[in-house]
Amino acid sequence: MRAPALFLPLLLASCAAADDRAPGAIADADQVPAARILGPGERCLPTSRIQNTQVHGSQVIDFKALGNKTWRNILPDPCPGLGFEQRFAYETSIGQLCDTDTIQVLRPGGGGLVAGPRCRLGEFVPVDTSDTAAGEAAP
Repeated sequence: MRAPALFLPLLLASCAAADDRAPGAIADADQVPAARILGPGERCLPTSRIQNTQVHGSQVIDFKALGNKTWRNILPDPCPGLGFEQRFAYETSIGQLCDTDTIQVLRPGGGGLVAGPRCRLGEFVPVDTSDTAAGEAAP
């Protein structure tokens, strides 16, 4: 297996216990910080702008970008192991991460990291996640 071109290790909160949520609800909504939507979503985000990422459960990733901007990506489906492992990799040949791309959960194994499940990304939505963010909250 070929190693992914770019790894984004994520070091954040622990996983949440599974519960009974309404169909279509984000599985780990209690882990997702409130955010104010700042504008329309984008299909792609240039990888050169990504500085850091934060995983919030199994379905939400905040991409911290240049210019102190945050782009929230809500995966169309929960990604098994993402909320627990808090790290993923992606591979792209066009310098952009798009809603048609997938991430791959990374988990410990064999003295390093091994590839886990692949999950499709959603749209990249610009958000304000500061403590003072008011107004409409995004999941």
